[in-house]
Amino acid sequence: MRMRKVFSLSLMERKGGRAAAAAAAAVVVVVVVVVHVVVVVVVVVLVVVVVVVVVAAVVVVVEVVVVVVVIVVVVIRVVVV
Repeated sequence: MRMRKVFSLSLMERKGGRAAAAAAAAVVVVVVVVVHVVVVVVVVVLVVVVVVVVVAAVVVVVEVVVVVVVIVVVVIRVVVV
């Protein structure tokens, strides 16, 4: 029993001519390019999300430091005065 190829450009060239083979190859190329573009967009979005989370964490740390400094200054003023 011979296995039949599902997708073969040479088979398409024999049956439907070179135009059909070129069209099939063009469709494959377009699909590959679209998939790559989607992957790049997803990676860029993930990088932006990570940057936003890191910036938010830095802002929270700075706020905590400011609150601690204000508390220390108030305690020092109360004790000294």
